[in-house]
Amino acid sequence: MVTPEEKSTDTPPVTPKNKIEGQPEVTPSLTGSEHAAVIPTAYDFFISVTAVVTIFLTIWRLLLTDGTESARLLDIFDYFFCLIFFIDFLRNFIKAPSKKHYLITWGWLDLISSVPAIPALRFIRVLHILRILRVIRSIRILIDVFQRDRPAAVIALALILVIAGMMGICVAVLAVERHAPGANIKTAEDVAWWAVVTASTVGYGEHYPITHTGQILAVVLMIFGIGMFAALAGGLAGILLQPASRERETTQILKQMRQLHSRMYDIEGHVRTHRRSHYSAAEANKWFEQFQWLQRMLVVNGPRGLVNDQFTELEVQRDGVLERDLLVIDINHKMGAVHMGSLRDIPESTHFSARFDIPADGHFHAVLIGKDGEVKVRREEIIKVKELFKIIDSMPMRQDEIKAKK
Repeated sequence: MVTPEEKSTDTPPVTPKNKIEGQPEVTPSLTGSEHAAVIPTAYDFFISVTAVVTIFLTIWRLLLTDGTESARLLDIFDYFFCLIFFIDFLRNFIKAPSKKHYLITWGWLDLISSVPAIPALRFIRVLHILRILRVIRSIRILIDVFQRDRPAAVIALALILVIAGMMGICVAVLAVERHAPGANIKTAEDVAWWAVVTASTVGYGEHYPITHTGQILAVVLMIFGIGMFAALAGGLAGILLQPASRERETTQILKQMRQLHSRMYDIEGHVRTHRRSHYSAAEANKWFEQFQWLQRMLVVNGPRGLVNDQFTELEVQRDGVLERDLLVIDINHKMGAVHMGSLRDIPESTHFSARFDIPADGHFHAVLIGKDGEVKVRREEIIKVKELFKIIDSMPMRQDEIKAKK
């Protein structure tokens, strides 16, 4: 029969403690901003790939003569990338904790990278060579991704090749089509528009290649375009689902940290309780009184197999066991051992057997002792963890503890 824990009128109850002396503290986890500062995000990944592609575009553009259709086509590409970089600059500037520090470190470089090579700003074109500094930073991110996530590194390489390939196809189609008889792709704007509608598989039909070489390149562009848009759709879905996935991952890591610390806590208890500590009967009684009102105890003994099965049953709810201030004590050893929880030392097993009338008859015994020091439940079979929690949670002191935590 389960008897409720009764509060003594002679001895004032000691306020229950959430932490026993010697219990290690859990190190606080990284905040979201700290985590983002360490591990590149999908956005950083995209910007890094774009920066690597644009350095080749910049070098190629410097080798072309101004005014040619090929040069104008590369300028169109450059306008698009500069828009991306300018948005990135605004984003970094807004998010920067110290805007002044950002501007004097990477901010000025990000801003220069976002200036297109329009005629009014032609003198800045030479400064585009400074994009190589941004590329160095981007390569660091890509190397980190390669070392940490090989599939993502493969995607990065594929994106670089696809973007570069699409630009190369546009330049090649312009070169072979603009002088062909009856061609309708003659200017940089024509080929840029054709590339967009072809890669997106929309195909309005007002611009199309008429040469065999141009048609073959169009097929390749379609394949690249389908792959590009599929990758963008998958990446967008991953970004949208990332917060929930990261939350689950963080929860799992924190759970593993708690389990690790509780196991370290138990190892400390095992080491301490195996020390040589011979208690007299009076000293043992004093020990039990010291932990009265602080800890509940589940004392087990019997065949090793059944004792281990009882421990296994409780392991799955280790956090719940410790939350209920429950010490799980094995008295098969002469000195006894704490399986869950931590104490500096405990009396010999004979003192537990004598105080709580636990026979050493070779059979399995599990005895639950309340915080008032009285036996609440006796079993000669393994106690299921749900039943054990239900018994403890029905005790008046436990109900007061639950209310106090709300």
